[in-house]
Amino acid sequence: LLLIVALVFTLNPEVNSDGLERLRAANLIYSGDLFPQVKFSLVQSYLSIPLLYFSDIASLDAAKTVAYFNLIVILLLGVSFYKSISIIYSSQISVLTILLLLSASMIPHHVQLFFGELLSVAAISAGVLLAKRRPYMCSALIAVGVANSPALIFPAIIVAVIFFKRHHPIIMGVFFAGCIFLFENYMKFGSILGTSYFSAAEAGNKTLLPYSGLPGFSYPAL
Repeated sequence: LLLIVALVFTLNPEVNSDGLERLRAANLIYSGDLFPQVKFSLVQSYLSIPLLYFSDIASLDAAKTVAYFNLIVILLLGVSFYKSISIIYSSQISVLTILLLLSASMIPHHVQLFFGELLSVAAISAGVLLAKRRPYMCSALIAVGVANSPALIFPAIIVAVIFFKRHHPIIMGVFFAGCIFLFENYMKFGSILGTSYFSAAEAGNKTLLPYSGLPGFSYPAL
């Protein structure tokens, strides 16, 4: 508890790097452009709209307010995480697990930023632990977590089929994540496989390798 209190009161969150693009998307959505053509998923941008609304009515700085998004996520889903581990194992193991995550992971750093990884990790973790007790919530959290980081869709399918094929809520969560991804792409780019990663602006640095300097991730197969 003391670690959590210290984390909250010493926090100095900011929006930078990838977070700027997510914030730009959130501002566009808030202004009426429901599917702005940004390269990142819109899931986190949509979920941050209440913070934008609060900053608007309270006359606060929008970026500074939205920067607290990941802290709110980790506090809310952290409660679910704690309860689930306490029920499955024990409260002692739950406390030790949270202490380990707070002291030996990137969570304390990422709560200060508006990156998308923390939402995905927290939602998927909390969702998996709810598979037997709260199946609908499990599916919803996994769908949000995976769709928020579309690169997780194929790994999630593989993991779900191999390790969780008897856990229908997890399978359904991954399925819904895929549906969200395809729907979002269609609404943004007019194609379910559309992406802005292959635009000229995404070109990498040119090197001696024949596939470098190309837009996208410059993989040889592409």
